[in-house]
Amino acid sequence: MAVVVRNHVQPFRPLRGGIAIMNGNNGPSGTLGCIATSNGVDRWILSAHHVLQGAGNELTDDEPIFQPALGGSALPVARTRRDRAHQGLDVAAARVIDGVDTVNEILGIGLIGRVIEPVQGMRVMKSGIATGVTEGVVVRVDGDEVRIESPPGYPSKYEISATSDSGSVWVEQETVAPVALHVAGTDTGIEIAIGVRMSEVLRVLELKFL
Repeated sequence: MAVVVRNHVQPFRPLRGGIAIMNGNNGPSGTLGCIATSNGVDRWILSAHHVLQGAGNELTDDEPIFQPALGGSALPVARTRRDRAHQGLDVAAARVIDGVDTVNEILGIGLIGRVIEPVQGMRVMKSGIATGVTEGVVVRVDGDEVRIESPPGYPSKYEISATSDSGSVWVEQETVAPVALHVAGTDTGIEIAIGVRMSEVLRVLELKFL
C-alpha cells in the first residue's frame, strides 16, 4: 500500500475532491477528483479509469466504490458504469448513490471554478491522497495530454505526485479552474505528472460541472 496523507483518507461527508476512494475491497486506493453531473440533478465522481476499475481486468457496471478507501468497513458511495469510462484516456466516472451528499470542492483547495484549457507556463495545483496539495507548472500540452513538472526553483526532491494521487484534478492556482485529470507520474530524475485535458474528460464521459 502506498504512503498516504492521513487527513485525505478520513471519512468525509459530503464527498469532495481530494479524498480516498477504492473499488470494492481489493482495488488500489486512489483519489476522488471532483464531482460532476450529466443533467444537473445526478452526481458522478470523476477519477482515473485504473482507480475505478479496481483489481479486475476491466471496468464493469455496478461495481461498488467505497470512501474511506482505507481501513474498516464502509457502505459504497457510488457505482461504476461502463458508459462513463474511457480506458484509452484512463478516465472514468461512478454515479453517486442517492442519499450520499456531495459538495463541489476539493480538499485543501476549495470551491472549483469553470474549466479552462491548459497552456504552457500555467501554474497549477492538485490535492491527492499520496502527496496532499502540491504545486506544478504546465510544461507541455500535446493533444489531450498535459505534462506538469515542479515549479522553477523548487527543491530537486519536491514531490508533485505519487502513487494513489491518480484521479486528482489539476487546477489553475489563481482561479481554481480545473485544467486536467491526473493519471500518471514519474520521479526518475525529473518529477513529472501526466494529466488529461479536463475539457476532453468531460466530453468523452458526457458530463459537466455543477
